[in-house]
Amino acid sequence: TGPVAAAGFAHSPEAGQWATVTKLARNALLGGVAIAYSLAYTASSATEPGVRRLWTEFPKFLFGFLVVAAVANSGLLSTAALDSIGLVSDALFTLAFVGLGLSIRLRQLRGVGAAAVGVVLVHLLVVSALALGAVRWLL
Repeated sequence: TGPVAAAGFAHSPEAGQWATVTKLARNALLGGVAIAYSLAYTASSATEPGVRRLWTEFPKFLFGFLVVAAVANSGLLSTAALDSIGLVSDALFTLAFVGLGLSIRLRQLRGVGAAAVGVVLVHLLVVSALALGAVRWLL
């Protein structure tokens, strides 16, 4: 969220506010989407009982996300502490993407085929067009 907001504010204060709202909305909806996926996979499974399957499929990191969000918004931490934690978070986020980039093997990606690449490109174009349309409509 930090880099997106920073990029927005680098353009203008209004763009920064929209970038922040967009990222916060995305983050807030992420938990609901994860739960919906867990429920969908649970319903499609006939091998395990529903509750056990739901627990198996449910992304447990969301509990940590909720705890951190609650602590960050509770007033227990000072602004300086939150700023420091934000810097560490940005560094770890960058490191995670470096690790992701280092693990990509282009030879394996070539084996995926043009259809998969096409799906990704269409997805990116549709999401970009919808985002641009929403921004133009709202402004």
